[in-house]
Amino acid sequence: MAQGRSSEEPLGGRTEGLEAALAELRSLYEAEREARAAAEQRVEQVQQLQSITEVALSHVTFGEEVLGALLERVRAVLQADTAAILLLDPEGEALVARAASGLEGEVARGVRIPMGAGFAGRIAAERQPVVLEEVDHSAVLNPILREKGVRSLLGVPLLIDGESLGVLHVGTLEPRSFSGDEITMLELAADRIALAIDRARQHSAAEQLQLALLPGRLPSIPGIGMAFRYLPAADQAVVGGDWYDVLELGSGLVGLAMGDVVSRGLRAAAVMGQLRMALRAYGIEGDRPATVLTRLDRLARGMQQREMATLAYAVLDSSTRELTYALAGHPPPLVIPANGDPHYLPAPRTAPIGAVLTPRYQDSHVTLETGDTILLYTDGLVERRDRTIEEGMDALAHEARHAPRDPDELLSRLVGRFGRTADDVAALAVRLAGIRPERVTLRLPAVPDSLSPMRVALREWLTAAGAPDGDAYDVLIAAGEAAANAVEHAYGPVDAEFEVEGRLVNGDVLVAVRDNGRWREPRGENRGRGIVLMRELMDDVRIERGEQGTAVEMRRILIREASSQR
Repeated sequence: MAQGRSSEEPLGGRTEGLEAALAELRSLYEAEREARAAAEQRVEQVQQLQSITEVALSHVTFGEEVLGALLERVRAVLQADTAAILLLDPEGEALVARAASGLEGEVARGVRIPMGAGFAGRIAAERQPVVLEEVDHSAVLNPILREKGVRSLLGVPLLIDGESLGVLHVGTLEPRSFSGDEITMLELAADRIALAIDRARQHSAAEQLQLALLPGRLPSIPGIGMAFRYLPAADQAVVGGDWYDVLELGSGLVGLAMGDVVSRGLRAAAVMGQLRMALRAYGIEGDRPATVLTRLDRLARGMQQREMATLAYAVLDSSTRELTYALAGHPPPLVIPANGDPHYLPAPRTAPIGAVLTPRYQDSHVTLETGDTILLYTDGLVERRDRTIEEGMDALAHEARHAPRDPDELLSRLVGRFGRTADDVAALAVRLAGIRPERVTLRLPAVPDSLSPMRVALREWLTAAGAPDGDAYDVLIAAGEAAANAVEHAYGPVDAEFEVEGRLVNGDVLVAVRDNGRWREPRGENRGRGIVLMRELMDDVRIERGEQGTAVEMRRILIREASSQR
């Protein structure tokens, strides 16, 4: 029996070994649990950082509400009690509180921190993170941090291309030591916020520049009705290069332009401005449409960064109704006749300006009828991802057939139907309404260059009204004198307008010239004779001056077969 028994270890030794193994297992479990918790926390922080990115990049304007939403997420990521964004002022001399969470008084009081001074000023100047584990309020310039009882602070710069835009900082009401991971996390959040703020500023600058370069109003031309629309892209983050213009070229000629710069953003707006100003210069010089496009092509290819743009330019003779036009890779104009189906004007296929070395542009001609409408537009009105541009043009022509003929109502219908797209849209409608012999009204800038188009417009109206040549000649001289007085004496060196109204009443011509200024006395001993000339040429002249301006009303009794001259 004794020989069959095996030797056994003492019970105490076996217990100690078991306890050591269990302790090791517990240690491994705790380490794994802590690692899992840390990993889960990191995943949560990354998700929260992603939410900051989504908010930052989904807005093109940054008011307090958007910035406040960003700061709420920053506080959640770092489990902080306060967060704030301060941005450099335009002069770069001070930081200004723009948004805060937990420190709302910072914005309300308009806190300003000099560059390089205090906690925030030091971060912006040094462009490095700063940690204050125990805040010394004697060295912190912001009184609200002291009033709030902030004990620890972590701040990082908002940087774009190494330059400071401002500062992002968080704080706690209890002493805290921020880890390296937490500093990195706040820097990542600051990178996204800085990028979004810079993007919003560039968008705002591009948008303001674009709108400033587009015509504020269209000229008033007798017998021609006009309206325009500009609709930004559905994606408001995109500032496009669509533009239009109307030029008064003299002698009844009107220039019509519609263009689309290929690039986007601030560069597109700047290039659009250059092209528009150059086109106005070339057009006023009297160049034909094809020549204007050729000169613009040379301008585009000579830019430091080559740019491309599509363009349609046409010259309309309001007296003969002849339209001369040329295209540079642009969709053709749509003619909406008074009677009949809308149709596109034929034109040879051409390249955009700036696209090829030696483009060939050529003029085409068409004679329109009274009541016809010309529609110029950019491709945003007809392009869609789910159809070809030809299908879009067919849909536009079909809609135009049933749309109102008034230019403003026409564009409301077409742009409302087709205008909300991923691209911006510009459209210009020009209708040959014809001159009504009963009445004509002109509103013109109070500048000497307005006198010639005014005389052309009045001459066309007098012809339509049946005024004999001799009477028309006298009326034009008298109206020119009244308008010249309004331009020279009513306003001085300021932007203003004057109005000319012509009416046919019982076979007599009534012409009124009105301004809203205060007349100055004639300068020079040979000045001020215009009123004398008006009284010599017209049968009746009345001048009324008041607080609202001056009105010159004149009547001319037309020669009739059965009556003698005055």
